[in-house]
Amino acid sequence: MSLVSVFQTARSGLSAASVMVDAVSHNIANSQTNGYKASRPVYATQGTSAHSGGSPFGIGMGVQVTGFVTDYSQGPLVASSVQADWEENGWTGDGESWVGRGVVELSNTDVGESLVDLILSSEQFLANVSLTDTADIMLGELVDLGRTQG
Repeated sequence: MSLVSVFQTARSGLSAASVMVDAVSHNIANSQTNGYKASRPVYATQGTSAHSGGSPFGIGMGVQVTGFVTDYSQGPLVASSVQADWEENGWTGDGESWVGRGVVELSNTDVGESLVDLILSSEQFLANVSLTDTADIMLGELVDLGRTQG
């Protein structure tokens, strides 16, 4: 594995961790939005091919985000008098968060799980920064070695 591929792998890890932080932030921001459904990114190994200049050993070259999965499970249901107040004034709900007369579906975001995901993604981010720093030091040593030989 070359130093360039180490930087590319670390960059993909930084990008993936950043996407997770964005998704978790979005879920937490909407945790008080009635009817909101949480989502999370889906990851896959970035494959390589010896024919395209990649590793002949089939070693992956990092991670990539392949999409997002939305959790369509039902959020908690709570009784609410808000709908009755709306109907008295001739207003209508959005149709998604109202389950029945006087019942509202809350967000299905698990804030505790989201905070754990946030901590894990920040640790992944730091690990990839450390990997980049180590590869940078190794590259500097390699350049210095070339200078002393000349």
